[in-house]
Amino acid sequence: MKKYNSVTPGTIIAGVAYMILTLIILLSFIFLVGMDILAVLILLLWLYWCSIMIFNGFLRKIHIDDEGIKSITPFKTIFISWSDIEEINVSRAYMGLRGGATFIYFSTKYGASPRDKDATIISMRYRKSVLDEIKKYWSGRISERRM
Repeated sequence: MKKYNSVTPGTIIAGVAYMILTLIILLSFIFLVGMDILAVLILLLWLYWCSIMIFNGFLRKIHIDDEGIKSITPFKTIFISWSDIEEINVSRAYMGLRGGATFIYFSTKYGASPRDKDATIISMRYRKSVLDEIKKYWSGRISERRM
């Protein structure tokens, strides 16, 4: 069994650096301006963003073994057996000006998108080592398409 974070180590490092840098800027802003309503709103947005980064970077794990793929969080575990997987897809999730990031999607329905309610989908950031691990257990085609 191989265990992976749902995002790449580089994303985690960049996220932590971003959290530290923005905290320094935020604290400087609060020190200079004082704790007014704008500072409180910015602090709440910062805490929200940090919670997402911590959840995806440290708390969401993907396990790949001979039985299937499992997404584990403190709140929920999703398992898809290899026999239930209809499609494995590598695609770029387009967002923002920089174009987005490449993800690997495991789906119980062919052609499903992350917004499809009829399918179980597990996604994680692309890594070649993950594809190598998948190929040990999956003999089907790994498609590439835009989500």
